[in-house]
Amino acid sequence: MEYPQSTVHRIHPRFADRFDLTLECIRRRFRGEASPLAEALQRYADFFALFASFKEYVEFFLLDDLLNSATSQIRFLHRFDSLSTPAVPKTPCDLIDYLQANNEFIEVRNRRTARSLQ
Repeated sequence: MEYPQSTVHRIHPRFADRFDLTLECIRRRFRGEASPLAEALQRYADFFALFASFKEYVEFFLLDDLLNSATSQIRFLHRFDSLSTPAVPKTPCDLIDYLQANNEFIEVRNRRTARSLQ
């Protein structure tokens, strides 16, 4: 089945499949800062307007474990120097570390989701 071009979602090459990097761009959007995803996120301005703050957005989607609440900074799952840092781990050790961090986040968020449903 072929999909119209407008419905095909592409992965940004600087982010790969890294949700933590996407969340950093969303954080920057709430602060009025530039990011490589600013144009795409602006298309959803009405959606983001539903949230009074980035903290509220994080809490609503149960993403608390990706945010350092003391500093309001993202807890990255892989080395992060800037949004130009390569998203994909380059060595086997880096890949293993990233996968472990990603899996830990998924497990913790699953528990948080289960608690929120009780």
